[in-house]
Amino acid sequence: MTDRIRLDAFSQLAQGPTLSMALAPGQSLAVVGPAQSGKTRFLRCLLGQERPGQGRAAIGGEVAVPSDAGHSRRATPQALAKRHAPSGQAQSITDALSSTGLWDLRATSVAELSPTQLAACELIPVFASRPDVIVLDGHLERLDPWTREWVLEGLQRELQRGAAVVAATNDLNLLSEFDAVLVMVANRVAFAGTLDELLREADQSEILVETTNQEGVRALVAPFEISIQSTPEGLLMRAQEGQAIAAKLLMEGYGDVRLVTLRPPTLSDAVRAIVHRTRVSLGVN
Repeated sequence: MTDRIRLDAFSQLAQGPTLSMALAPGQSLAVVGPAQSGKTRFLRCLLGQERPGQGRAAIGGEVAVPSDAGHSRRATPQALAKRHAPSGQAQSITDALSSTGLWDLRATSVAELSPTQLAACELIPVFASRPDVIVLDGHLERLDPWTREWVLEGLQRELQRGAAVVAATNDLNLLSEFDAVLVMVANRVAFAGTLDELLREADQSEILVETTNQEGVRALVAPFEISIQSTPEGLLMRAQEGQAIAAKLLMEGYGDVRLVTLRPPTLSDAVRAIVHRTRVSLGVN
């Protein structure tokens, strides 16, 4: 099976660690990081628009990116879909208009569309052209929640067809929609891996215990790797991976414990932890 995307000893910097990875047909990658972290530059290197500092980035197959080029005020979503569909294939046109939530507006001129509908129009080439690789740069967060849901469903259909998707986004709530995540900090790849691997990078879980017997609870969890902070409601505990057993012990051991809430780390927590650690190690504010 031919890889859709391959990075060989890749880095955006001329010196330092490199990354080698591949994206197979049907796989998706989210690229995240703070402003000026190098997300757009990574995509430009991927598309061959900019040379990396080290190694190489290659795409296998046809690429589709959003575009608003050539839109006249009288153009309609249907005309745009027909322009980008292979030989005007009717199914490709239908899929593009449905995936962007523009089916009911297919005969409306772009001049009459709202800003979020115009953003959806930019994605018509992505769905109409039947590409091997789809590359998005911040386009998902420009959509309203309803249109975004249609677009995400459309991307899933493209993945099932065998395309690969790479999307730079600032919305960490979207990470669960992807197979893998790449975290950029100061033009460096701070992390690259699956969602499960990303979660293991999170610092800690949190256990909130509502109790009046704070000293007794402290004594019970002392053998565990847990940091404890007193709050008006009780104790806020942060546990390392594998320490959630403390919550069970508390529930079974003390009758005055009113509530135990375990909050495992989220994908967003993991990304923030990676960014923070990398910034500290680099001395970047």
